[in-house]
Amino acid sequence: MKTIKFLFCLLVVALFVGCKTDATETPAFTLGQKHEGGIIFYIDLTGQHGLIAAPADQSNCASWGCDGKSITGTSPFNGEGHINTALVIKKCNEKNVAAQICNDLLIDGYSDWFLPSRNELNLLYLQKDLVGGFVNNFYWSSTEYDNYSVWAQHFFNGHQDNNSKFPVARVRAVRAF
Repeated sequence: MKTIKFLFCLLVVALFVGCKTDATETPAFTLGQKHEGGIIFYIDLTGQHGLIAAPADQSNCASWGCDGKSITGTSPFNGEGHINTALVIKKCNEKNVAAQICNDLLIDGYSDWFLPSRNELNLLYLQKDLVGGFVNNFYWSSTEYDNYSVWAQHFFNGHQDNNSKFPVARVRAVRAF
């Protein structure tokens, strides 16, 4: 009988101790926290993943590129900025455009930066005071509107608009963690 009780106790301990989660095992992320080369501006529902903004603008006068050329397949949704950036780079042969500037960025050993999608850029705008360093001007998204325009966001009032690809705007790279 003692052996059964002992085995039962071992089983109970193994189940509860083995399944116990320790809060120190998984990092707690917060908005505005410096992390992996930038500043966290979005955390998903798991609390373990999100988006990081570069700590400063990458350009104050970059063109989006490929005016008049369709870059089909770009998406406005969260989680799509990296795909959009790859599409723009693949389909637009122009140099020093917003997507290429983000793609070429290296900060603290991290090289997986991208131009945010329309919705990701809006998330960044909503946390602009935590991230800092923004000016009251338009910032490019990686989401195309049509052959001649793309979505951009004004960081003075948060207004998103389809702007011509031809003029220049500011660029702030982001990355996922």
